[in-house]
Amino acid sequence: MQNNNYKLHFIGAGNIANAMISGLIKSGFPSSNIYAYDKDPVKTTVLVKELNINSHEELDFLDEGFVFICVKPVDYPKLFEDIKEKIGKGVSVLSCMAGISLDRIEKDFEENICLRFMPNMLIENSSGFIALTSKSKKLVKDCSNIFSKVADIKEIPEEMFDVITATAGSGPAWIYSYINSLVKAGCKSGLKEEESKAIVLSLLKGASKKLTQETDLNILIQQVASPGGTTEAGLKIIEEENVDKIISDVISIATQRSKELRKGSS
Repeated sequence: MQNNNYKLHFIGAGNIANAMISGLIKSGFPSSNIYAYDKDPVKTTVLVKELNINSHEELDFLDEGFVFICVKPVDYPKLFEDIKEKIGKGVSVLSCMAGISLDRIEKDFEENICLRFMPNMLIENSSGFIALTSKSKKLVKDCSNIFSKVADIKEIPEEMFDVITATAGSGPAWIYSYINSLVKAGCKSGLKEEESKAIVLSLLKGASKKLTQETDLNILIQQVASPGGTTEAGLKIIEEENVDKIISDVISIATQRSKELRKGSS
């Protein structure tokens, strides 16, 4: 159950912070309990005006609530120096920075309870996914309560966060890329762009709904692929071109890049 009494302070006003705040407000979380700060005051102003939240023009001393660190890993060392004396013991620190370990966050904020989590952009439309980890069961519960209406939430070992970043974090881009290819293929075969897009979006909506009823993907494929038919002919091309390996390589290289970012920030 979402708790609307929490005070949330977002440090960093980029895309992921925007998505989280937008999703929370759409789900009924009061905008009056949300605060934002960014080193770029223009970003803070835009976010405050768009979402009717509060701003920290300068980050004042905080002694309660939840601080969400949503900056790029490369910007974290400077940020930490700027805020380390402004985070009181009563504040919970939650980081969604790629590659910055929970161990490091805990060492930096040694007097605070800390949590690391990895959301994706779909949280904006209440369809997100969040992986999280913390030594504090209470903070895990609090974080789950905050985002309960906007994401599926799983407590996952931190050693899996690189692959979570590659699948759930980057995953929307992989899906959008595939959708774009389907739309372009329809156009190449004679459909108008708006017709092709409408067909593909309807397909995506229907397939997603079907997956809530039947989760065995091989069964679903066989339900469509009649022997000797059009679907089977297309599936043979997918097999011949080894699309499975291509997708596997996409996830592998994105996972490796997450590991490189982690090592570079340690």
